[in-house]
Amino acid sequence: MRARLMDALDDINGRFGKWTAVTASQGFKREWKLRSEMRPPA
Repeated sequence: MRARLMDALDDINGRFGKWTAVTASQGFKREWKLRSEMRPPA
């Protein structure tokens, strides 16, 4: 069951971007970043 949940979260984050979906144990407070800092170099 847990492996299926992690696979689903990985799929969501892969499709919509990192930190789109997280588990509650990972927490919700994140540092603010400019969108330009999140872009790949290409």
